[in-house]
Amino acid sequence: MQIFNFINSRRVGVAELNVFKDLLHNFHFTFIVSLTAALQIIFTNYCGLIFKTNSLSKNEFGACILAGSTVLLVAALIKFMTIPVF
Repeated sequence: MQIFNFINSRRVGVAELNVFKDLLHNFHFTFIVSLTAALQIIFTNYCGLIFKTNSLSKNEFGACILAGSTVLLVAALIKFMTIPVF
């Protein structure tokens, strides 16, 4: 959810519906998101003794990505339900 929250929080406001617009335009943002994703995978799969985690299978990683992406869906629904005030 953290990765999708990074993407979702780039565009704030009801008028900003496309959260993927210019996603790879900022090098620092791309680097931080990539680093966060890589570290989460490394910590989960290879640092089990330190962080007390179990390795995940490909199906479990897919389920995590699917569950995490619901952040984007909920944010889009909230933006569509919000009535702009003039």
